[in-house]
Amino acid sequence: MDYITIDTMKKLQSVGFSYPEYEHALNNGMLFYYNGDEYFVGGYTMDSFSLIDREVAEKGQWLPDASQLLDWLQNTDFSVIISTDADSYFSIQATDLINGQIYSCGGATCANALAKLIFKICK
Repeated sequence: MDYITIDTMKKLQSVGFSYPEYEHALNNGMLFYYNGDEYFVGGYTMDSFSLIDREVAEKGQWLPDASQLLDWLQNTDFSVIISTDADSYFSIQATDLINGQIYSCGGATCANALAKLIFKICK
């Protein structure tokens, strides 16, 4: 799974992006930026999360993966089409199901292409 960087997340937040359902969630595999480093939250059950896992989820900056960004688009009433070419370049088209507006973007990774698309939508 590919994730966005802290710089990309800051850029998204600068245009109003937020996803409270995930931003401080404590789930396996979540990636956060905390104290100058990236940190994956681990554990097999809710009881096995360490104190640092809990601290990172509470105080760190969530870095979404492609699946979480796609969830945001779907939960904000967008229909999404993702395609790749022979060079594995991702092209994404999202249609606003409320007003019919179409947005498109591309990128070398799915998460980066989705982040560019969400930036356009939020801007």
